[in-house]
Amino acid sequence: MKTKVIFTTIFLVFIFNFSFAQKDIEIIEEIKKNKKYRNDYELAQYYINNKMYNDAFNLLKKWETVYPDNSNLMYNIGICIYNSVDKMNAQQYFSKAAQNIAKDYENIYTSINAPLDVYVYLANIYHLKYEFDKAIDYYDDFLINAYNYPINYIDSVKWLKQKSYTAISYVKNPVTVKVANLGDSINTKYPEYSPVFNFVDSILYFTSRREGSTGGKKTEDGKYYEDIYYSQLYKNQDEYLWTNAKQLAGELNTTGHEATVSLSPNGKMLLVYRDDKGDGNIYYSEFIDGKWSALERFPTINSQYWETHACLSPDMKTIYFVSDRPGGYGGRDIWKSERGEHGWLAPENLGPAINSKYNEDAPFILSDGVTLYFASEGFENMGGFDIFSASLTEDGFWTTPENLGYPINTPGDDIFYYPSPDEKYAFYSSADVHGYGDQDIYLMTIEKPKIREIKLIGRTIDALSFLPVKSDISIKNIDNNEIVSELITNNDGHFEINLLPAYQYAIIASANGYNDNMKAITLIENDPRSVILIDIFLEKPVIAHKEESLIKEEQIKVGTSIVLRNIYFDFDKATLRPQSIEELDKLYDFLINNPTAIVEVSAHTDKIGSYEYNIKLSKKRAQAVVDYLIAKGIEPNRLIAKGYGYTKPIATNLTEAGRQLNRRVEFKIVGLE
Repeated sequence: MKTKVIFTTIFLVFIFNFSFAQKDIEIIEEIKKNKKYRNDYELAQYYINNKMYNDAFNLLKKWETVYPDNSNLMYNIGICIYNSVDKMNAQQYFSKAAQNIAKDYENIYTSINAPLDVYVYLANIYHLKYEFDKAIDYYDDFLINAYNYPINYIDSVKWLKQKSYTAISYVKNPVTVKVANLGDSINTKYPEYSPVFNFVDSILYFTSRREGSTGGKKTEDGKYYEDIYYSQLYKNQDEYLWTNAKQLAGELNTTGHEATVSLSPNGKMLLVYRDDKGDGNIYYSEFIDGKWSALERFPTINSQYWETHACLSPDMKTIYFVSDRPGGYGGRDIWKSERGEHGWLAPENLGPAINSKYNEDAPFILSDGVTLYFASEGFENMGGFDIFSASLTEDGFWTTPENLGYPINTPGDDIFYYPSPDEKYAFYSSADVHGYGDQDIYLMTIEKPKIREIKLIGRTIDALSFLPVKSDISIKNIDNNEIVSELITNNDGHFEINLLPAYQYAIIASANGYNDNMKAITLIENDPRSVILIDIFLEKPVIAHKEESLIKEEQIKVGTSIVLRNIYFDFDKATLRPQSIEELDKLYDFLINNPTAIVEVSAHTDKIGSYEYNIKLSKKRAQAVVDYLIAKGIEPNRLIAKGYGYTKPIATNLTEAGRQLNRRVEFKIVGLE
């Protein structure tokens, strides 16, 4: 009986598959006879290959009702919509296409199944809809079957999948800002982007590809040519409003592409992108006698390649710009040119600290002359272009770019960040799905913070063995003589508490068998620190020094690591500061009291600067500590100096608090003689 059931099941499955295969054969035979469909399909492929998606869509759409089960047709219609202003509407077509996917897909008119790429497009759409888990599943559906695809394409899909994981983390941990769409006075269903705000006159200049552009032309992908628009911010009672956007009058807008880029610091020069027959370049216009002058090409920086964006430094002696010229690190890179005595000098690439192997765009240098905002498809990214910031150090290095976080950055393209001089608010463009359509212009405002508390992280440690001591902690406000808190450390002597700034505090530690010890700290108003680290060393009453020493030697173990707090170096140097001596002398005392101990002194950095630079600096700093101890009389063969750079972080490098924890000196017992 069981054998009969199995046979029946196999037979039904065979009949089911056979009937579907037979239906496919019938559809293919019908398509082969349809010369009109063949002509339309092959012409549509030409249009798609040349990014003329609107023309391709018009050819394919009319066949949808004729061949509703043709996955190849649905896939190609989806491609056309995905590359239009109605991108999200492509989902229904990709979902239909996904019902019949072939790993050996051929892009010919008789194909009725779709390629594996459908999974990638569906994943991209779910990513944009904040449905990251579904996106990851579809990326995986592609990756586990994509063994015939080029390795660089597979790597790009893995990168997209990583962005979904990053997006999950960022959305769960939003930054404290308010993001608001500027509304329908400015934004439409068409793309609006690249906002440039005159902070003196309260005028917003921006780029739009809306209907009614000068000349009324469309590009191959069905989008109108770029034009420059403006809107005035005004106050109506207690509310700030925008006037309806208008095209900028005068000679700036032509029948070609013109797009806003940036304003000079004095507001009198407007940098503009113009498409010179496929060769994008940077132009400028000057505000003279109440109007903008005709555009002139900016000297030196333009080339036969594509220059898309630029900004001037506060002193107008450096221009940062974007180009895809050779000599970069990826697609489009950020470059700079400095003005010398006889004009603008040859451009220089900002290097791999800023430029990834992907595209960078839209640089903006802040009024301090060292803080750079820019957009990138690389680094730690949650989707499309994200906005990052980096700073130029005194020694000429760029710090590691930091993602501005969600909700400034979204799963879509976020770009063209234009902050106010005090950085309290900024205009930028976002392709978030919650907007009016395609890219919209948004205003980011830093929400008024509550009184910011400062985290105190402390440890209580045996002054001789450097081992942790569980202790009672009492924290007293010295200014008003009030007890702020009383707590007990954990077994590792660790405690944490948040304290209000603008006060002095006394931290008193007590433990059985030890003398009490107190450490005082002062927190100033607007204290820039977010975390303060302290160690409180406890000493035992001196009774039987010899026995105590024996106990102490039994306690130390090979592999024990201790972080030395309050070890300070001059900026970017390996020179010990005087205030480090107290902590180093405790290490010296430990080595004297434990004459058999061999220790490794290791220095660690945060992730600001390059790998090579931080390794070199940390080695020098570790050696400086070793040299100090040798000068005090410790045998050189008991000391090993190691520099690990930023390779062994103990906290995140995305926050100042985390970087402060990572900048440390440790010693580890590596042997006992």
